[in-house]
Amino acid sequence: MRNTRRHLLRNALLLGAAALSLLTVQAHAQGRTKLVVGIQTIELRETVLASKVLDGAPFDIEWAVLPGPAAQLSALYSKSIDIGLGGSTSLIFEQAKAEKWDEKNPPLQIVAAWENPDPKYPSIITAVRKDAGINSLKDLKGKRWAHNYGGYNYGQYIATLVKAGLTEKDIAPARFTDQFAGGTAFNHGQVEVFSGSAPGIFESLKNGTARVLIDNRETEVPGVTIFIARQDVIADKARSEALGEFLARVRTHWTWYEKNLPAVEDIYVKKLQQNAERAQFTARHSFAEFKPVDKELGRKLQNLSDLFFEFKAIPKKINVNSELSPRFNAYTVPGNASVATAR
Repeated sequence: MRNTRRHLLRNALLLGAAALSLLTVQAHAQGRTKLVVGIQTIELRETVLASKVLDGAPFDIEWAVLPGPAAQLSALYSKSIDIGLGGSTSLIFEQAKAEKWDEKNPPLQIVAAWENPDPKYPSIITAVRKDAGINSLKDLKGKRWAHNYGGYNYGQYIATLVKAGLTEKDIAPARFTDQFAGGTAFNHGQVEVFSGSAPGIFESLKNGTARVLIDNRETEVPGVTIFIARQDVIADKARSEALGEFLARVRTHWTWYEKNLPAVEDIYVKKLQQNAERAQFTARHSFAEFKPVDKELGRKLQNLSDLFFEFKAIPKKINVNSELSPRFNAYTVPGNASVATAR
């Protein structure tokens, strides 16, 4: 009897171990891919969540708020995030300062780009105070000019200077940590010129004390916001598929956004503590559509990069083509001609 009990106990233990092993294998097989997405402010996260486009997704998204492009790049390199948010010039500066940048296997690439398609809402502007006596580009000489280093705001600043035939020696440059600090100085009359996005100087545009002198469509500075991914994320089958599906869902979110502007405005009021007027202004400026990561974007980025080099804003001349990963165009701009060469 004792031997029978021992035999039964041993069989039970073996069956239990087998069941546990099977559960472990099943859990591994059912494991979900997770992407950590870096953002600089909470707006995109809040509108994506409100649109419910991630409901039922076969992957998990974790959002990480890291202010500024430098923090995004640092987190990408450290693998704290898988995708980072930046401006169109972020990788130009990164590639130019890198000791080694393998063009055949770049560490980081642009996987998506978006901007507002409505010409009434340019991504970047150079604005002037109406009491500063600035009626044309040549009148910018000698003026106090707010800008922040890096990103496409800096690109607009330099491109406007060049278009005006000026250098920094001809003006009184005022460099701020970000465009919001520069916008505050502009709104208070501490500087006469501002390069950045319109929401940064909402008060001055609203009360009529400022006007837009030139925008990025005239300077040809690509005013796209971009998602940057590490090469190992792009090369990994599971994470790459999750990334493509995530981008496709964000594209659907922009459709929801346009049709639900009152709900978007409510997010700006409740989540970002903006008043109703500012929320309405910001919501319309922040609407966007994905643009293809293609030769046209590459051309504009290359021109801007060459301009930076000539202006001594970057230490060496670079080829920006390695910064572009068009393979995700099929998810962000389906039907676009560039998708045919995306894979």
